[in-house]
Amino acid sequence: MTSIVLATSLILASLFQEKSDPSSIPTPSDSRVLARVGEFPISEQAVLRSLKKTLPHFEFEADGKVKVLSRAQQQMFDGTLAQLIDQQIVIDYLTREFKPVSSSEMKLELDLLIDELKQTGMELSSFLKDEKLSQQELESEIGWRLIWPRYLKQALTDNYLEQHYNRNRTRFDGSRMHAAHLLIKVDESRNTDQALQIASKIRDEMKGRELENWDRLVAEYSQAPTNKSGGDIGWIEFHQPMPAKFSETAFQLEKGEVSQPVITTFGVHLIRCTDIKQGKIQFRDALDQVREDATRKLFQQIADENRKNVKIDRFNNAEPQAK
Repeated sequence: MTSIVLATSLILASLFQEKSDPSSIPTPSDSRVLARVGEFPISEQAVLRSLKKTLPHFEFEADGKVKVLSRAQQQMFDGTLAQLIDQQIVIDYLTREFKPVSSSEMKLELDLLIDELKQTGMELSSFLKDEKLSQQELESEIGWRLIWPRYLKQALTDNYLEQHYNRNRTRFDGSRMHAAHLLIKVDESRNTDQALQIASKIRDEMKGRELENWDRLVAEYSQAPTNKSGGDIGWIEFHQPMPAKFSETAFQLEKGEVSQPVITTFGVHLIRCTDIKQGKIQFRDALDQVREDATRKLFQQIADENRKNVKIDRFNNAEPQAK
């Protein structure tokens, strides 16, 4: 049955050739709308479904309601909602600029799904109820599964991927970086914006004198266990052991350079590159990693460039779902 739930997001109904009236887009009756991208609602259940696929053993619900979440859990919830919003923006772009999924393609996929369900003794209506999923949402998920790989096949040519490798060689060639960091934690005493302000002021203080000021400022301000050793975290590779956002920023630095403030689940970091050992892995040997990274970057690029073209509403208290 895992092959039945085809994607992690709920995708715009206008993917298909027929336009839908926004009032006719059904979502589960017990789901609240957290955001709208154009006419398409993103429900609380959509976020929960995506989270459960990423974290299958974690319970975000109790007695049919979302539990009170810890700070880290709330960050995961908010990040997933932001990702679903970005996917709607990408879909809006693909719908305007790329060939949409045809009604015949959709019918074929739904027929295959119904046949698969019948082999397990389940009706489509029961499956939708179990998954807290409307049929329109299911069709949207199928549409995303069809149109996004189709677009990638056209966009991610060998030449495009090789250029991506060359522009970001240290991410893929096995390069290692000796890094240090200064950490400002986000906790009950300060929020992310306040931590960012503190980190920015520290960076301004060391500007142009990073070498002589780094150890002193790390010892004075960093809340990491490494604060007495210049923030040294040793040698790292792009894909381990640090969080992705940390590594993405670190591997853009030159030797001796200090980054702008970087947000991770640990707090806000300033990162310093103290040395680099160049790797030797060539493009063809790193192709799978290059394709994965290029896919993610292309997705984010489309979302960022087209955000202004779509009306986005977010509801702090959640908009009640129309019955």
